[in-house]
Amino acid sequence: MPEAVHGRRAPPSSIIIADEVPFVCEFLSDFCRKKWPQAKIRKCSNFDATLTLLGSAPTDLLIVDYDMPSANARDSITLLLGRHAKVDTIVHSRSISASDAAFLLHKGLAACFPKDMDASALGHVLDLVAMGETYAPARLLAGAYDAAPFPQENAALDMELSPRDMVLLSEFSKGMPNKKIAEILRLSESMVKQAARALFQKLGVRTRAHAVAIAFQKGLIGAGDGP
Repeated sequence: MPEAVHGRRAPPSSIIIADEVPFVCEFLSDFCRKKWPQAKIRKCSNFDATLTLLGSAPTDLLIVDYDMPSANARDSITLLLGRHAKVDTIVHSRSISASDAAFLLHKGLAACFPKDMDASALGHVLDLVAMGETYAPARLLAGAYDAAPFPQENAALDMELSPRDMVLLSEFSKGMPNKKIAEILRLSESMVKQAARALFQKLGVRTRAHAVAIAFQKGLIGAGDGP
């Protein structure tokens, strides 16, 4: 992951795009190149080549197809996360299950997004990951933690959620960055971060994605809230 600069993470300088479909690979490469012109972008089309590229040079960000050739989906991504824990890894897929997404987020996945996500939402996801946040879409996480291998220590909330907490959960499910949420709530970004930390403590979680999943599990938000 990029080193922090003056307390903020530097943008990624080395990116790998791994997808078997040339058009998708080119689209994601062009999208990242426009977002981070200084970044070196490497491309590959299978899981073995992805591991080779990761081992050949430092990498800040990996965007990988969940169902690439020579990969056994969840097991392969779990292996990748274990070997390259410092790389911000994002998977995109048409077929990943809610339980697999939740499992991989628990293992250190930075984000998961569907292949039909629009460009605006994709930009938000990349912004979140670049800031060290996690993301998974609302429609994917709905019910995920009912089947995921996590302890249900948050079966009941110890504290009542405030209206601001509910706004945070709704915006988290949409992949909104702190800057946008600050505009909505008319707060500073630092205050949004403080409010998010307090919300995470109430829910017994550490990440946005887990917070959204728990919110779905408890019926606090619905699948229609996300992109």
